[in-house]
Amino acid sequence: MKLHVLVLSSVLIVLSWVGNLVYYQQLQLSKPLFMKHYYDITVLNGQTFGIYYLANKTLDIDVSHIELPEAPDARITTLGHLKSEYTHQVLKEFNVAFHEGSQEAWREKGDVVITHINVYYTDGTSESVDIGEIHLRSPMNWSRKLEFQSGGGSSDGTGFYSQRALEDVMVTGIAHHFQQLLTDILQLELTVPGYNSAEVKDIPFPILLKKNDTVYLRYAWDNRFSTRGPANILTKIYAKPSDVAGSAFFLTLSPIVRVT
Repeated sequence: MKLHVLVLSSVLIVLSWVGNLVYYQQLQLSKPLFMKHYYDITVLNGQTFGIYYLANKTLDIDVSHIELPEAPDARITTLGHLKSEYTHQVLKEFNVAFHEGSQEAWREKGDVVITHINVYYTDGTSESVDIGEIHLRSPMNWSRKLEFQSGGGSSDGTGFYSQRALEDVMVTGIAHHFQQLLTDILQLELTVPGYNSAEVKDIPFPILLKKNDTVYLRYAWDNRFSTRGPANILTKIYAKPSDVAGSAFFLTLSPIVRVT
């Protein structure tokens, strides 16, 4: 009886170990997984942004370096540096930076959209990877109709920006990239003198701002956005008579990865 109990215990231990091994292997990535990025970035001297990916904690295969074919002048760190650590994976980041002189060069180059990057792995393989949609824009000549006053944000994904009218101006609309993607994820609310606060989509444009009037743009990210990766959304306020963007708001949300 004791021998049978001993043998049965040994079998249960082996089965438990095999089960844990299978479960562990199911949680491993076959290769590093890049997040989808939705950026709208104006290229300025010293401008930086991050490219994020998940890799196994064991680092059986990692990313040695990446290339952005549409931005060969960008300086990219070699090997991603650790941002966060989870039970089975780590979140790592490549930093992309534009050096002194980039601003002038991009004025001539114009705007580009990056949807794929070249990824080189530590095992010697490489591939083109879907990275989302990164808009790199040449520096704009902003009209001086609105002046930034204040702004702030919270870790819960909410925040605000306020602007003051430098002259009488007719605001004809507010727009940003990825509007279709962010329809149910990003809420924008506008407050202007003479109107009740309302979501931007419900504002009856055009709206007249008198000199020194202050306009408030409040935003709130839905929690579901945390599964879609980081965003850097350029929101423009368009104003008559030139319809040149009079202001820019950069709304950012750091990547949040929920893994067990």
